[in-house]
Amino acid sequence: YDADTQNHILSVIQGTWYLMIVCGQATHVWVCRTATVSIFEHGIFGNHYTTYGVAIALCLGCFVVYTPGLQTIVGAANPFSLIIFEATLLCAFTLWTYTEGRKWFTRNYRNHWLNKYLAW
Repeated sequence: YDADTQNHILSVIQGTWYLMIVCGQATHVWVCRTATVSIFEHGIFGNHYTTYGVAIALCLGCFVVYTPGLQTIVGAANPFSLIIFEATLLCAFTLWTYTEGRKWFTRNYRNHWLNKYLAW
């Protein structure tokens, strides 16, 4: 690969990384609302400010990565592949699965020694 191709690949990776961080934080704000109560019991869209904040964050993330004038400033390029979208969903699902599993373990095994590390 020549220098221009390598710079383009780096820009695509930087844009992808930024979008994955934004989507990961959007997932995190919903699944980590309580230490032990499942998201299905607590509710997802009960706090309207959180819902609006996540929507704004996702829109800003897409705006920063996909706007041509800002791409040169932040060093990003269009993440054009469906694999990138699938990887983002996989990261969100992994975070959700881990957090729900941790909460389930904390609720069902209250006196276990791992709860000192799992329940914050």
